[in-house]
Amino acid sequence: RTAHEEAALRELSLEMIDADIDEWDFGENRFDLVTMLYAGDHVKWIDKIKTSLREGGIFLVEGWAKEASDSPYGFSEGQLASLFEGYEILRDETVDGAPDWAWDEGKLVRFVARKK
Repeated sequence: RTAHEEAALRELSLEMIDADIDEWDFGENRFDLVTMLYAGDHVKWIDKIKTSLREGGIFLVEGWAKEASDSPYGFSEGQLASLFEGYEILRDETVDGAPDWAWDEGKLVRFVARKK
């Protein structure tokens, strides 16, 4: 509700989808922005996401980084950049931090790529 209200105030179009990502057809050249926020390390979704982005579209990730001593989930350093070869990589970093919704700190992956 909040996102729709904010989009309306800014006179922006917003389409939000609630679906089973493993089953849902992302389509082709459909989206300007696709995000994975603390959604794990589901590499199998990447090809679907890449196909769904329009030219100039943005893919954004923030989530836990995969480290040998940490959780087995998350992307390892450089992993996303290698999956987005041919895209403009706007950000690819692993930082110490905490998400806005949690008290726990740890290694976070922040990645942004633009489709050429």
